[in-house]
Amino acid sequence: LLAVPAVLGTRRGWWLVDSGASRALVSPAVARENDLPVTGRRRVATVGGVTSVDRVTLPALEVLGDAIVGAQALALDLSSALAGLGLAFDGVLAAAQLRPRRLHMDLAQGMASWNKDAAVAGTRVPIRWEGGLPTVELHLGGLSSERFLLDTGNAGSLVVFAHRAAALLAANPGLPGSSADELGGSVRAKHALVDRVEIGGHRFDRVPAALETATAGRRGGIFERLSGSLGVAV
Repeated sequence: LLAVPAVLGTRRGWWLVDSGASRALVSPAVARENDLPVTGRRRVATVGGVTSVDRVTLPALEVLGDAIVGAQALALDLSSALAGLGLAFDGVLAAAQLRPRRLHMDLAQGMASWNKDAAVAGTRVPIRWEGGLPTVELHLGGLSSERFLLDTGNAGSLVVFAHRAAALLAANPGLPGSSADELGGSVRAKHALVDRVEIGGHRFDRVPAALETATAGRRGGIFERLSGSLGVAV
């Protein structure tokens, strides 16, 4: 996963960059420490179902030499889903904070920067924003195109959501499975290799995929229209 150092008030910490998140998140402990003003409550849908959390306003958040001012964030406990990463995270930057900026990610070198003016050389993959989230067009195994969430919060390669995975699982019974923690709950999935994945004119062979079998609650909204999530491993 991609994390960047950020300063909130006088506190310096690590924040995840999650293009698949529709709302910024902040640790409740960090919210209390900085006495962040609560502007209301919000119901949020996670894989564990629907829960209600405080909505707070962030003061100037210094990230990569830039200031993100007045962002709304949800105070949501991050520890259960992120404990295995070896770092304590203060929060999560979401698509709303990324969209106005040109974010350059060199995952191989572990570097990230804002590029406001100059275009970055390299392959371009068209992004379409749906419901405030970035999506890309994928072809799985030579089939017709499908929309997938471009998700820097997905550390894996490919996640196929349960409603789309049902047909694939029916045609491929007996796949090995596992359970993984996510914010708000856990998700069970079967594991397979997709022979061919095409994106932006590039072809990837034998891509690891997690085919969801069940979640504790429906994500709802745009996620019901997307086939899955494309992660940073690709």
